[in-house]
Amino acid sequence: MKTLSVIYAPDMDFDVGTNTFPIGIKGRLFTTAALASGLPIRIVPPHPMDRAGIKLAHDSEYVDAVLDLRRDNGLFNRDPAVARALPYHCGGFLDASLIALEEGMALMPFSAFHHAEYADGHGLCTFNATMVAAMHLRQQRKAYRIAIIDTDLHYGDGTDHIIAALQLCDIFHFTTGKYFTGPSDAPFYLTRIRQLRDEIRQFRPDFMFYQAGGDAHLEDPFVGPLSTIEMYERDKIVFGICKELNIPVAFTLSGGYQRDEDGGFTRQTRLYLNTIRAALTMPCENDMTDDEVRFARLRVRDEPVPGS
Repeated sequence: MKTLSVIYAPDMDFDVGTNTFPIGIKGRLFTTAALASGLPIRIVPPHPMDRAGIKLAHDSEYVDAVLDLRRDNGLFNRDPAVARALPYHCGGFLDASLIALEEGMALMPFSAFHHAEYADGHGLCTFNATMVAAMHLRQQRKAYRIAIIDTDLHYGDGTDHIIAALQLCDIFHFTTGKYFTGPSDAPFYLTRIRQLRDEIRQFRPDFMFYQAGGDAHLEDPFVGPLSTIEMYERDKIVFGICKELNIPVAFTLSGGYQRDEDGGFTRQTRLYLNTIRAALTMPCENDMTDDEVRFARLRVRDEPVPGS
């Protein structure tokens, strides 16, 4: 069975006590759960990226101001723990990209990238590690035509902004958050993901970045369109496209804000583990019956649930 390289080290962690999924310790929660579950992964420590490297996709003064704590980061604070971790996130996603070129795929299990613009950050995002890694691949002539598939529930506006600011014409960017925002979109969502195959085949990318959106789930607080098995199917489609068209892929686990009744994150972490199962063509661990899916969709539409 294939072993998946996962970029992680404690240097990537920070905890600022947000009331959503703790994005700064997502990597630790995920890798702990993945190892405990027996998934075939190997942990690879990241190399921190220097400021010049981050500036390939961001304004120089913006990068310096954030890292020098003279300006708020995308979490709207100036926490030094965040500033210390950010270079590891950017470097880690580049590491995942370089490994993917050799092994076919690799994971960096952090997020908070796609709202980061060329000279600004918001929506929990400070630096756009996806675009930083893309610019490095282009500079190093490892890849030039790059596809970015973003299935986070929210629109990847920062990625679009950087592509426009740098006048990049050889990047294919598809973000589901621009089109699918709620449970009523479920019948169309997977069909649209399947349609990407022909678009990507025509674009002929050298490399793909995939942001697997954990908040697209029906029971996420933001109420996405997909059940557990549908999210797994979405990921399987994307990884299948990469395999069929022989495109190396580096991916992240973006979004996802479900909490357990006791305040923990077991349910959300299980969804992330299913993304790995899809990548490795392992069976999905489905935690929703057909009735639970149907009733969940009725609830979010404010329709009466049978028997209630």
